[in-house]
Amino acid sequence: MSASRRRLAAIVNPHSAGGGYRRDMPLIFEALRGLGYTVEELETAGPGDATRLAREAVAAGFDRVCAIGGDGTV
Repeated sequence: MSASRRRLAAIVNPHSAGGGYRRDMPLIFEALRGLGYTVEELETAGPGDATRLAREAVAAGFDRVCAIGGDGTV
């Protein structure tokens, strides 16, 4: 791992799996932190938000952007 932590933006649909993603995400985020990532969770609120949040994350210098949710998020 480098001296500086890598930044990961996790774009999530808070309604994905009926909100069930919240049950599993702490474990996934913990594993990512163990790999040296600083994880920031960005929630969508409606159509088009995932695209906007991804663009903003790239502009803000995040090293990785991932989508967590259904087909609409991806």
